[in-house]
Amino acid sequence: MTYIIRFITATCLFALLGKANIWMNSISNIILAVGYRLFLILSPFAPRIFGRYGITVSLLLAALGAILFCFASSYLMIIGAVLIGIGLSVSGYLIKAEVSETPVGAAYNKIALNAGSLLSGLILLFYLGTKNIFFTLAALFLLVGGIIAFFNAHKTKEIRLSIPKLFCKRRFIGWLLVGVSIGIKLFGVFSVLPQYLISQLNNLPNWYGIMVFTNSIVIILIQLPVINFIDKFKYNNYSFKLTLILMSIGMIIIALPQLFFAETFYGALVWTLLLSIIECCASYLDVEGSRAGYLLIKEMSVGLGAGMTVLISRFLDSSLAGLFTGSAGIIAIIGASFLLRKDLFSR
Repeated sequence: MTYIIRFITATCLFALLGKANIWMNSISNIILAVGYRLFLILSPFAPRIFGRYGITVSLLLAALGAILFCFASSYLMIIGAVLIGIGLSVSGYLIKAEVSETPVGAAYNKIALNAGSLLSGLILLFYLGTKNIFFTLAALFLLVGGIIAFFNAHKTKEIRLSIPKLFCKRRFIGWLLVGVSIGIKLFGVFSVLPQYLISQLNNLPNWYGIMVFTNSIVIILIQLPVINFIDKFKYNNYSFKLTLILMSIGMIIIALPQLFFAETFYGALVWTLLLSIIECCASYLDVEGSRAGYLLIKEMSVGLGAGMTVLISRFLDSSLAGLFTGSAGIIAIIGASFLLRKDLFSR
């Protein structure tokens, strides 16, 4: 049932992020992109206050936020973005903390995440209804997830959040930079590509939904084989090193959408396929973060990378947005590798 809840939250999140480029103002869009990760800082309080019902309460808050998007007031939309950010960030992290103790658990979590992303791609492709109906359906979907979480609460074990035994500034900043790079990678498809398409074609083509669909279906099909393959190199921590190298390649791809002619259907398809494969590899960073005790820091800083990506994509010229975003990601990975060098070469 945990993975079903993850599927529901992912569907709503990615559908909302896709429509954010059209139906939300820039402030709400940025708050949603940053908040659904940054509000992870509240995650440790949820189990203490609500016990096993932390996921349930979080999803109810997200449902309320989706309803607020139905109103024309920009203030209510901002409040709605904050509530959705809190609800989806806390619930998502509580689920991830529960399942990311093993590579297989992290892989299944990513599969559930991308199954939701796949459905959201179909929604973006075929939905022709109004804005209010869309947000109302999202609220109902989140409410269903909350109900499932409520009845499933007594079956789940108590969630113990991963925290470091001893605080280390070097490792803290290193994992923060890892999270920033993941946020940039994650929002390549959901911000860099759509804004690039809008700038080149003067609209977001209907086939963009196929890109979201493709990203999801590729991850669903090959996530387990990829993460099992990477786990075979865990001797001397080669798995960690390999993942960071592949993430760097992903940043180069994000930096150069024009090199792939991403304004065309087939160019965007190749661009998306490559990033989807690298996304499968990035799941191993969840395992490493959990083992190191810095999973929460990594997850929170994903929002910083996501917000940076949205900010650059929305306000910088499209010919430079990808280059700046990808370059920032490469710098983050290099910085993380330097700061975590003792971890990379400790085994």
